[in-house]
Amino acid sequence: MKKIILFILSLILILNVSAAFCDGDQWYCPNCGRSNTGNYCVKCGTERPSDGEWTCANCGHTGNTENYCPNCGAGRNSGSGAGNYSVNSVVKFGSYPQKGSSKEPIQWKILDIQGNEALLMSVYALDCVPYNLSATAVTWETSYVRQWLNDSFYNTAFSSAEKNVIVKKTIRNTANPYYPNTNPGPDTQDNVFLLSVDEALRYLPRDADRLIVTTEYAFSRGGYRNNNGNDYAWWWMRSPGKDAKQAVRVRADATYDGKPAGYIGTNDVTDTEDVVIPCIWVRLSGLNGTAASPSAGQWVPSGSSQGQPASYPGSAQLKSAVATRSGPGTNYDEPGTFFYKNDVWKTTRVKVLGKKYNGVWWVLVDFDYGSLGWIRAWTGLKRVDVDLNSLPEINPTGYGTVSATQETRYGPGAKYAKAPGIYESKSVTIYGRENGYAEVEYYNAHDDMNYRCWVPEGCVY
Repeated sequence: MKKIILFILSLILILNVSAAFCDGDQWYCPNCGRSNTGNYCVKCGTERPSDGEWTCANCGHTGNTENYCPNCGAGRNSGSGAGNYSVNSVVKFGSYPQKGSSKEPIQWKILDIQGNEALLMSVYALDCVPYNLSATAVTWETSYVRQWLNDSFYNTAFSSAEKNVIVKKTIRNTANPYYPNTNPGPDTQDNVFLLSVDEALRYLPRDADRLIVTTEYAFSRGGYRNNNGNDYAWWWMRSPGKDAKQAVRVRADATYDGKPAGYIGTNDVTDTEDVVIPCIWVRLSGLNGTAASPSAGQWVPSGSSQGQPASYPGSAQLKSAVATRSGPGTNYDEPGTFFYKNDVWKTTRVKVLGKKYNGVWWVLVDFDYGSLGWIRAWTGLKRVDVDLNSLPEINPTGYGTVSATQETRYGPGAKYAKAPGIYESKSVTIYGRENGYAEVEYYNAHDDMNYRCWVPEGCVY
């Protein structure tokens, strides 16, 4: 009898504990937006709010007591989370001048998703603002550009409803890994901010990822854009530079000592040509009701695919993302890795022009990569589904000297992406001539690397 009573009491206890942890009422964490049923958020550990008050997952309004949010009308348990959004997808939110003085929807790239919140970065460089107005020691906390972003830009770009979707965040200001002795200043609370070096290396790891187009409006305000047809910007980051009177900026062009376009450098804080690429955190569940609708005449840079690679209807299907070299071997420079985002390689075909054996078989591919331009480069045979016997072998056609030139391309023509510039005359091996350009190969002792690129034929003698 005692055993039966003990068993019943134990069963009741188990049921009560289970009920405590398996409450069927769904609630959304006010901190991270995660859907929960227990008394603590399973993602961040935040305690469940009391039944009397709740935080709206749509607009962030706190202190709600009724079943519907008094600010936006969303239900108490309306859905939250990433939904159909994914990292690297593009959303429209807010508006700002781009083509002229009239405002147009801002396009944002999703860099990160954490629960119901997403980190957005403007697809284009939107305006030209100095990091600071005076050449004095400055940090992100005290900079003019921070003040401008959180006042003028914030109030111009977003409506009251849109501001309710933006999440004010603690911005971690860490040391610049390239200049660790320069003071980055304290952490800040911001609605709008710029990327740091650490964030750029995380979200935009390749130099090519950091090539951002300057809008016509930003250009009219003094913003830099290169003149090779790509309109790429020099743009600010919030991290400090090599001293307290400089800040980090990304270059749109290759440097004289061989550093590529997209290189993370540093510049005087009073520079008047560097542009801003705003970043914000938003509640994804709030985008549906506030995202700006596309309008006629939506600005996009001429000749671009809005940053999305275009699949070339060529002769071979890709078998993976394409890691490339300018020549057939790992001792050549790297134009980049392509078609890796969202597994776009699965539906991409490229043209295959030739082959070369260098320990393993390499094949020469040619494709359009949207706003970056066309690419002609080498990749391993394992990445392309092609019959090797159908390809010609690529061999040198001659030797010569190339004069210094910045018109260097990863292919025979201005439609191809820029390659590192040549800053002095060099002895070269010639691999072909096409469309008024010659393909040359040279050795760079600075980084112990071979380079192949296309230059105007008149530069080769």
